[in-house]
Amino acid sequence: MTTYRIRGQVLKNEKLIPEAEKNEKLIPEVVPLRVEAWDKDEHFDDRLDSSKTDLGLFDIEFTDEDFNQDTQERDWIPDVFFRVYRGTDLVGSTVEADIPGIVWKYFLVVSQQSPFLTLLPMKLNGENTGSIQILAAGIVPEPPTPTKPLNGFQIYNDNVVDILPTVENVASIPSGRNSALVTVDNNGGSLQQIVDNALGQVLCRSSKNDPKAFLDSLTKTFTPQESNGRITYNWTPCSYNTVQTELGGTVSGAQASLYHRTKTLLDDALRQLDKLYALNPAADPQNMEAVRSVIRTQIVELINELGTQGGPRTQRVDSLFQLLLGDVEDNDNFDKVGGQLKDLAEIFGLTRSRVNNVDEEQNFSNYLIIKDSLLSIRDSWNAFNADTGGGAYIGTQLVLLSQALSVVAESVQETYRIMDSVFLGPAERQAVWIDFAKARQNPPNCDGKSAFPLPDGTQYTIGETKQLKPAMTIEKLLSWTLNWSTKEAPTIAIAGGKLGIAKSIVETSNRLMILMQAASFVRVPNTAFQRAGVVRALRDLSFQLFEVKRLAVELIPPLTGEKMPDADDVKDLLEDIRDLLRQNPDILRVLGRNLNRSQ
Repeated sequence: MTTYRIRGQVLKNEKLIPEAEKNEKLIPEVVPLRVEAWDKDEHFDDRLDSSKTDLGLFDIEFTDEDFNQDTQERDWIPDVFFRVYRGTDLVGSTVEADIPGIVWKYFLVVSQQSPFLTLLPMKLNGENTGSIQILAAGIVPEPPTPTKPLNGFQIYNDNVVDILPTVENVASIPSGRNSALVTVDNNGGSLQQIVDNALGQVLCRSSKNDPKAFLDSLTKTFTPQESNGRITYNWTPCSYNTVQTELGGTVSGAQASLYHRTKTLLDDALRQLDKLYALNPAADPQNMEAVRSVIRTQIVELINELGTQGGPRTQRVDSLFQLLLGDVEDNDNFDKVGGQLKDLAEIFGLTRSRVNNVDEEQNFSNYLIIKDSLLSIRDSWNAFNADTGGGAYIGTQLVLLSQALSVVAESVQETYRIMDSVFLGPAERQAVWIDFAKARQNPPNCDGKSAFPLPDGTQYTIGETKQLKPAMTIEKLLSWTLNWSTKEAPTIAIAGGKLGIAKSIVETSNRLMILMQAASFVRVPNTAFQRAGVVRALRDLSFQLFEVKRLAVELIPPLTGEKMPDADDVKDLLEDIRDLLRQNPDILRVLGRNLNRSQ
């Protein structure tokens, strides 16, 4: 079965303007029309398809079965003509002129200079009522049909490709199919991912595609030891959660210190929790085990949360402290405690008034160790949350940055799929030009200076928009974003550290964010590009780029060197000191007394 597609535009004519608008001398920008495509035959004409116009543009698609309905007439090439309606009223017809047969050979996107550009005049009762301009027409090539997935792999033209490929895998797939594949890493699933996760847990590092880093991790994690004439290797587990991401991100800095201290204190607190016994002879054993189990679970969750890559969730940690300790303030009485620990003390009868001998006092001391450990960790957590002004730690920030870049790459692939679904394919994307300087929000901003809003809520001015030159195809913009998020930005983050992130990644993500947002506000004369799904996808992609920029800005780059004062700076400093001494002569007397005492 052969599929045909036509893209055209109804050109405005005085006959197409409603009388009310004609009296007000207003020419509408959008003419609400319905276009029907018909196949002209000797006996009966075949109705192929219909489409409503958007800014005068329309898309029509049909198959060879639609124009071969009459068994007595078999057409190899359809003789297409159009009928245009406003509501149920016929506006005009191109029955006297159809599309030339030479156009059907390929699906061509035509331009003003193309010899295939076709103008079909419309007539009604012998009078000219406008015309239809054929922008593209032809046979749509059928995409290769993939075989059924087998054991997590897909086969395209005898090439075996992982269902979750890397960017290099996608590049090796024949053109036209790569936009339908997602280059996103999921936890678990394929054998490669399971192996990578297991190695990361054992070696405390993700050493993908880096043999030297893999060998260093093996040397640090497994220590050789000679015993009875043979060498055995002892595994040294991570002291805390140091598994690194592909960008080198890990738990580091203040979070690593907090996590290590929490794990040491609370591991001991869990041992004390298991030793506790009731000082109240009437305590219910079932209630005792229930409250002990609840506290143990919450302590384990607290340790795991503080070791989360990318930083712990503040609301989650605060909730766990609230459940364990209740509303306890720093200046509260030593014995005051709430939450589950209060329930533990009441159920077990852990009060000083019930202590009778040394063993019972040791049991009560174990409870105090648990409580003091949690109070101390909570104070350290509050200090960790305080903003010191030193910027984010690069280990934690690289985890978040790696996730944000993966989201950008996934959003690009999602945009490709949305464009494919509205027939804005790979070839046509290379011909859709975006003039960023013409980006304007509709309706325009009331101040008359703003062109369009940015994801951070600020307005991009018309003057700044005029600097966004030259124009670029949408394919070039999307491929630039995909290549930057999967190759260029990770390389800069790994090799350049804070300097590369704070300079290159911030600037490039900001530039791509502005261009992507501007592209969503440009009125391109292409029906598929103006679809709401495409516009939404571009703005979502712009927001994801803003998130990358926000994470990169939080890293403060190191000082690259101090500026040495020149002669003029020294002269100005001496003048300031001289003026200060003239205004405050007592300073010299105080300095003189201090010098005499030191001698």
